[in-house]
Amino acid sequence: MSPRDAVVLDTNLIFKISSCAMGSHTDYAWIDASQEYPRFAVAWPQRRHVWIGSPLIPIDINVYPILVLTYRAHGTEQNRFWDYHVDLFTDAGMGSPYRGIRVANPETSTPLIADGQLREFRIDTREIEIKPESGVFATRPFTHIWVGTRSGLEVPATFDLVGLRLEATDKTRLPEAYADEQPVRLRVTDPAGRPVGDAQVTVDAQRINFARTGRTDRFGYVTLTPQGNATGQHTVRVEKDGWMRTEFDGLQVAGDGAVPLVVERAVVYRGQIIDERGAGIPNVSVRMYPADSRHTGASPGRVLTRTAVATGPDGRWQSPPMPARIEQMCLRYTHTGYVSDRHAEVKPGHDRDQLIREYPVAVMRDGLQLHGRITPAAGQTLEGVKTELVVDGMRKPLPGWVHEDGTYGHGAIEPGRGQLVVKATGHQDYTVDFSGGAGRLELGVQLVEE
Repeated sequence: MSPRDAVVLDTNLIFKISSCAMGSHTDYAWIDASQEYPRFAVAWPQRRHVWIGSPLIPIDINVYPILVLTYRAHGTEQNRFWDYHVDLFTDAGMGSPYRGIRVANPETSTPLIADGQLREFRIDTREIEIKPESGVFATRPFTHIWVGTRSGLEVPATFDLVGLRLEATDKTRLPEAYADEQPVRLRVTDPAGRPVGDAQVTVDAQRINFARTGRTDRFGYVTLTPQGNATGQHTVRVEKDGWMRTEFDGLQVAGDGAVPLVVERAVVYRGQIIDERGAGIPNVSVRMYPADSRHTGASPGRVLTRTAVATGPDGRWQSPPMPARIEQMCLRYTHTGYVSDRHAEVKPGHDRDQLIREYPVAVMRDGLQLHGRITPAAGQTLEGVKTELVVDGMRKPLPGWVHEDGTYGHGAIEPGRGQLVVKATGHQDYTVDFSGGAGRLELGVQLVEE
């Protein structure tokens, strides 16, 4: 589409894993960026996870007010205000998800359809309140994207962010096309100042229909002519095999010289997760980030340093390109049926060189899984029912999931002792001690009216 008609966003942004605690957050989630569009997956039943997209050139919704989302969702649910799928933020609204615009939530009776089919959703942002019943509508440009995926009982639940654009209307469309700006000379180097040749350099890559692309020569130089836009701001993306994909904000011409763009080498981590019998475990979430939280990259640009991937059918996993400068990664493994020494606490993972050369093996052990059925008091329902496990050594209770028929389940924990706590509207809280070894422990619950 013409830049006069729309801003078409690249959905393959650098998405960071989030520890957003609002609602029912889980780490049993991952992102698959191996295809044209990102797939966000949550594998813990009735839980959610949030990913934060990298900053965008501000998008003026006074010019482009019509939001068009192309998506494919399978097994997702949306039953609370904060269980959105895509949320767009202004710079002033990063403190809380309530400050964004939800393209779908029960308050506006526009739920997304999770049937695994490719679907398009259109909405006029001028008609959506920032927060229901607040009377405040969005007027500031969007600069950030949050993607939240909540699972139902069928897991993994997936949400494919296939396309996202904001369109102008006949009344808001600019009268003239944006003019080209002055050509800009750019130079790509490594941290030591050595040129990086044959790198793909794109101005405004986050806006597909505004982007201009070229390749560096053997001295690292390339000249590009940015497409004009209403903000006068530009971003630059640098890509090359073996190097970190790097995003630069606030393109500034450095006098008469070239704009310096520093990129760093990339490596790919890999490993395998097996059970105690030596079989690979599929769908383990492998969460990774630098062991040194003070890590600073070699480049002033933005790169991927925190992510989560899933193991395949044979238990093997592979990371996207990660900065080679990171000497040690924290790894955290999560699965509903298995436990490991890294399940409840994050510990440094394998040495970088070992993760590059081979598939180091990690073993997850069979855990204790608590299941059963909850029966309400006579004449009562299980409205608001929830279950928690209180286990020694855990910093907070572990939530479970409950089916409509009252059957419940919990992810695996270390064999041993603990307490099951059940709460439901109109009933007394139920607490019972339990103990058990690895395997499935059945425990029925009969609630008493409050």
